Amino acid sequence: MIGTLVVKVMRGLGVNCDITVAEPSAFHADYVRKAGADRVINGGIIEKAQEITGGRAYKPLIGERILMGGFDKVFDVVAHRRTLNSALRVTKAMGTIVVLGIGKDARLDLTPLWLKIQNIKGAYAYGYNESQGTKRHAFEMALEMMGRGDTRVEDMLTHKFAIDEYQEMIEVSLQKDRYQAIKTAIAF
Repeated sequence: MIGTLVVKVMRGLGVNCDITVAEPSAFHADYVRKAGADRVINGGIIEKAQEITGGRAYKPLIGERILMGGFDKVFDVVAHRRTLNSALRVTKAMGTIVVLGIGKDARLDLTPLWLKIQNIKGAYAYGYNESQGTKRHAFEMALEMMGRGDTRVEDMLTHKFAIDEYQEMIEVSLQKDRYQAIKTAIAF
């Protein structure tokens, strides 16, 4: 649930903005709403983004429908071809797409990128960030936020297993919606 962590961190940092999350699972949609998302959408992303942002969708001569207008920033935590292409289509001109997920198939229709002069950034948990004039490791910053209570993550661990129950843990992890799981762990 990288997307939920993004929402929790943004709220923990005091970022005051409207957050829309695309989430197909009803259980996870409810969870991310409780974590601080203003709204959760499922399917019909172009139509819903148009409604939320006041943008205008149109069909270019080549390619899929594109939203003119759209979201200022989009965080793609899946980084699959479908999600990346959707992110390009619903991000406004001069907007930013931050790719946090690690997908293997990233063939893109770059039409929205050059048409809307968008920015794409990649981020990964093991990097360094500028914070208050100093360079700090992402883990150090995350631990500090959790230590202060700015970002609470305890509720994300929904299922614990003994080491000999590892197969059940894998089953639950692969079918999180069915088992209403967020994160699973082996308890020693």
